[in-house]
Amino acid sequence: MYNAEYRSTFQTRDLHRLGFLTTEVAQHFPKSVSRCATGGPLSSFQTLDMGQIKYAHLGATKALLEAVRELEEQVEELERAKSSILATAAASATQRKALL
Repeated sequence: MYNAEYRSTFQTRDLHRLGFLTTEVAQHFPKSVSRCATGGPLSSFQTLDMGQIKYAHLGATKALLEAVRELEEQVEELERAKSSILATAAASATQRKALL
């Protein structure tokens, strides 16, 4: 975790936060990162548009939920096929016993 030295200046109570590094986000979501020029000691800094990240997260969550739904349907279909096969096998076994 990154521990900012200036934390005491802002009187934050939350000492541990999760966040994003703009350099890492820019690799995957370049439109989410903006560069701002400054006149001070820093020549520029990067800001992150969390709205873009939230919409990407929402889209990914929707896609994953749809994939899970499709997989659940496939599992149900396979379970029905398995039951059908087992019932057919049991009926065949019963018929063979009756013939003997």
